[in-house]
Amino acid sequence: MQELDTLRRRVAELELLEHQYRDVASALDQADRRWNDLLEVVGDSVFIIAMDQSILDANSHASRRLGYSHEELLTVPYAAIEVETNEGSSAWESDFSRTRVYEGTYLHKDGSRIPVEVSSRIIKYGGQAAILNFARSIAQRKQIQAEREQLITELDAYAHTVAHDLKGPVGIILGYGDVLLNVRELDEESLDHIAQRIVLSARTMQSIINELLMMASLRDTQHVPKHSLNMSEIVGRALDRLEIEIQSSGAVISLPDDWCTSIGYAAWIEEVWVNYISNAIKYGGAPP
Repeated sequence: MQELDTLRRRVAELELLEHQYRDVASALDQADRRWNDLLEVVGDSVFIIAMDQSILDANSHASRRLGYSHEELLTVPYAAIEVETNEGSSAWESDFSRTRVYEGTYLHKDGSRIPVEVSSRIIKYGGQAAILNFARSIAQRKQIQAEREQLITELDAYAHTVAHDLKGPVGIILGYGDVLLNVRELDEESLDHIAQRIVLSARTMQSIINELLMMASLRDTQHVPKHSLNMSEIVGRALDRLEIEIQSSGAVISLPDDWCTSIGYAAWIEEVWVNYISNAIKYGGAPP
């Protein structure tokens, strides 16, 4: 009878242990589901990396964005994923959470490169130290930065063009204005010539401004109206604008009897000739 009671108590203990085991297993299962749900609800790619650089776990975003199945990704060393790390001015570390944020490059399974921003910190995983990385693509940000830098470059070039192209006619107007202010006796022919040059230079400035405004409004040169060019007339206008520089430098300019047929936008081609000839005058020797 005593042995039977002992056996019953033993059975009761085993049943209690079984219930406790089921409760623990259920709690572990719920914790695992919560962990997986947490990994998946995060929009970033999430990696848990061992200190030997093996990938212990990753969410579906990471595997999908890199072109791997989840099982494949866990066999790839993290160093083969993050192939470039930029520890320059963009990197920083939080004193509170010890999270380090930096930019890097991930390598897709197909070999393409993905610019990313990585938030990285040390955690405990399975009782051991591991690295938790959150990575998000910054390809769009990089594209915007590149477009911004290109726009700044274009604006700098545009400002330089405005200054360069207006310098000539402004110089002519100022030069003839000084003549009018300082020379008290001028014959009618000289006065007429000065007036013509001032008006011509002012009209040239107006034309340059209009053409530069059109250039500023365009993002595609395919929309520029192009016609057959009378190059003799275009070069002639350019030489008129450079009359003072040509005379003061003693430049020798030879023109062909015939010009090749060309297609383009006349006002801009005139600016090309003005720049070309003025540079030749400046750097072509003495006399150029």
